[in-house]
Order: sequence, then structure tokens, then C-alpha cells
Amino acid sequence: MFKNSGSIAALLVVAALAACSDSDGGSSRDESPSFAELATRNEEMADRVAAMAETTTLPTAGSATYEGTGAFNVGADASTDMLAELTLEANFETSEVGGEFSNFVGADGREIGGELTVQDSVANLNAFDAQVAGTLDDNGAKEVDALMSGAFRGADAEAVSGTIEGTIGSDTLGGDFVAEKK
Repeated sequence: MFKNSGSIAALLVVAALAACSDSDGGSSRDESPSFAELATRNEEMADRVAAMAETTTLPTAGSATYEGTGAFNVGADASTDMLAELTLEANFETSEVGGEFSNFVGADGREIGGELTVQDSVANLNAFDAQVAGTLDDNGAKEVDALMSGAFRGADAEAVSGTIEGTIGSDTLGGDFVAEKK
């Protein structure tokens, strides 16, 4: 399920070096995480969540907030082109999942503008499908239209993970996501 983990690890060294210096050779840091930080967070969380069994029975009341990451590849190449932070809200009473991907960072360390909204979900048993849509701006705005398919994991739905498939502009978009309950 986490097919991008190997390619993420290969990019860590280059991205870490690029994130540590600015054009004057000095150190720079803003509030957005670097590609290396997101890649590490993604890989560590993916390992923890993969070790959890799928949730067999979801809660029937209440809600939960999940925070994690998304790893995306553009075109036919399966390597990770960009990473993003993910926030999901699961309403167990209405069986709806919503949220957003934000703070996109390219594999070369560049910030990518825009956000993607997770909406129109359909949850059934321990799994859900949701529409992912929005605009990302990386040298020109590109519309994203994708489907997110995920499953809750852990005895009490402590995490969620899954895949993303769709389009970004005229290219294909694929990827994985993982998030843990906060």
C-alpha cells in the first residue's frame, strides 16, 4: 500500500541539504515543513499504521481528527514528486470523512501553492471513499480531481491509510496517505 516509501528514502539526503540553506548560503526556516521532514514523518507513520490490523467495527457516535501526510506522484513515474500534510475529520455518527491536504512540498524542496479538499465521502463498515479536489500551483495552476480510498486501522480506529488516484491537469496523479488520531 505504501509503494512510495522506498523512493521517499532515496530523496531524503538531497532534500535535507536543500532545505537547510538559502540562496546566500545561510540557514533559513519557515513554518512549512521541508520535504525531508514530511518524508520522514510519512515513512515512520506508514510503518506504525501498517502494523495495525484493519478496524473491524467503527464507533457509531462521536468524531475523531486525524493528522498525517500524503505522498503524490505525477505521471507514469512511481517516484514521489510531492508530499503534503493531511488533516481529516471523521464523523462516526453520520459516516462522513472530510478534510484537506496542505503545505505541499516538491521533491526538490520547492513549496507548491494550493490546497486539496477531501469531501463527498461515503463510509461503509471500516472503509471510505472521498473526492479530492482543488488547485495546485507549481509553475502554473493545475486542477486536481481524484478519488481517495482508505481504511480505518487499529482496534478503535486509531489511524487511517489508503490510496489516491486521479488527475492533475492533463497528467495522472497517484499516491498514498496515512494519518493517526489526535
